[in-house]
Amino acid sequence: MEIAKSTGFITLNGLAVNYTITGRGRPVVLVHGHASSQDLWVRVNLLNSGNYCRYTLDLPGHGAADKPPLEWFTLENYTALLEDFCRYFGLKDIVLVGHSMGGLLSLNLALTRPELVASMILIAPVVEGSFLAYLDPWLGLEKFVHQPLAERLLQIYNAHLWLAAPVGLNWYAQPSMLLTDSFKQAQADFARCPLATLYGNFKVVRQADLRPHLSRLQTPLLVITGDRDRVVPPRQAELLARYAPHAKLAVIPQSGHLPFDEQPELFAAAVAEYVIPTP
Repeated sequence: MEIAKSTGFITLNGLAVNYTITGRGRPVVLVHGHASSQDLWVRVNLLNSGNYCRYTLDLPGHGAADKPPLEWFTLENYTALLEDFCRYFGLKDIVLVGHSMGGLLSLNLALTRPELVASMILIAPVVEGSFLAYLDPWLGLEKFVHQPLAERLLQIYNAHLWLAAPVGLNWYAQPSMLLTDSFKQAQADFARCPLATLYGNFKVVRQADLRPHLSRLQTPLLVITGDRDRVVPPRQAELLARYAPHAKLAVIPQSGHLPFDEQPELFAAAVAEYVIPTP
């Protein structure tokens, strides 16, 4: 049977956002992370059966979505946009899936609008931003973001894939992953992000701290982390699993920040073992 699919653009709070809807059944909303796009989810074997209808989108500043100015990038604006996205399509009792910064946004949506979210799967999620403290000197150079030279340097970096290799090594446990489509896609998504998006995302993550709110999270969730994640340390997932009342933790061995690419079979097994609650 052919799987139903539709794509398009909608305007949310003045910003054009592109989306893809695939399948039929229970709604699943998948939220990508920093410098990524909805293309991430094409290669993730997650809730693809005929029992689910997958909704993906490019967040503002990413992919083909509108690129707002630096001041737009706040946790509150991201969360409000996800809420508006769900309400636009009349979604409720959703399965919410988030990766990396998308995990932070998903977690905040579940905390602020629990009526929308029935369950979650969070992959390498951010809970609080202390692990980015090393960026504080750079985050104080906001004026530099608006300089043409800064954007030009970013363009030069994006034009040469080999320049991204040292950064890409942090994404994986196995260096050979730099030769795969996973790395090429990740770098292509990065190259579509202007400097304001990259800088704005780092500020969002660095300033975030959802620890005080975890104990009141009533949403059932599966938390997945790679044991060698050097982008978002595994202790973030462990923290969430420890303090969220209905959380289950799955640690994927020999894996970095993209466990669905690096250890797809182990990732799929972790998801299969998790029974998504019925709303």
